[in-house]
Amino acid sequence: MVMQTSIELGHFDITANLGQASASEIASHLPTNNPDAPFMLDRMLYLLSTRSVLSCSAIDSDGDGGGFRRVYSITSVSKYFVSNQDGVSLIPLMVLIQDKVFMASWSQLKNAIIVGGIPFNTEFKKSAESGTTRPIRNRLGPNRIDTDTRYEIFNESVETWSNLVKLGQLG
Repeated sequence: MVMQTSIELGHFDITANLGQASASEIASHLPTNNPDAPFMLDRMLYLLSTRSVLSCSAIDSDGDGGGFRRVYSITSVSKYFVSNQDGVSLIPLMVLIQDKVFMASWSQLKNAIIVGGIPFNTEFKKSAESGTTRPIRNRLGPNRIDTDTRYEIFNESVETWSNLVKLGQLG
């Protein structure tokens, strides 16, 4: 849920634009009046840094070595959640797979294996094609996963695979 909240807050783009930023600096770019927001955000960011989603460094905050503050930056993992020059990222995919409609269907996986059927259809008594997922598609808005996004991801995958094959041929 920390990852989902991070995506909803948009802090990956904020952090990428700032380069290296503290939780207070990131919070100042969010539409909040909550005085505890920087502290809450710092706990979330630190958790993400323990999983290498973000990078975390401690820097001297007052110049005399008496205090420090954490600053966060983008890693090779989090760069996929930052919009590129074409506005493409994996954010729409994360929004989709973390949506409550899709999460609820997982509770029916055991029954689908034992009894048969599709977990989504069992949970909602209708198929995904029947329009149940329309609110999710609407919520994705302009960031929805479209043909261009799939094309970009496919091209990047093919390029990576090609480079690995070339590397294997050299060895």
